[in-house]
Amino acid sequence: MKRVKRNQRRSGKSRKPAVKSYSVDRIENGIAVLEDPDNGNPEIEVPLSALPEGLEEGDVIAFDPDQGNWAEDREEKERRLKRNQALMTSILADSKEK
Repeated sequence: MKRVKRNQRRSGKSRKPAVKSYSVDRIENGIAVLEDPDNGNPEIEVPLSALPEGLEEGDVIAFDPDQGNWAEDREEKERRLKRNQALMTSILADSKEK
């Protein structure tokens, strides 16, 4: 029986590990506390020195396992802001109807 390597499909094609996005919850004592909204918001701590300069609370950053580095993800941040704004608008509209 042929063993399939991790991240490789049976067809022989490698599967690219997914880039993972995190929200910067807070920065304290040189450590950025990141939340993973796709996994119930568990927090991870990353040294600020390993992250892009100028990072602020509320920013979204992505980790690319192929490159082994972090990058700011402005498009994902904007998408999340729009989603949250739409949710708030919906909640406010529902509360006015009652």
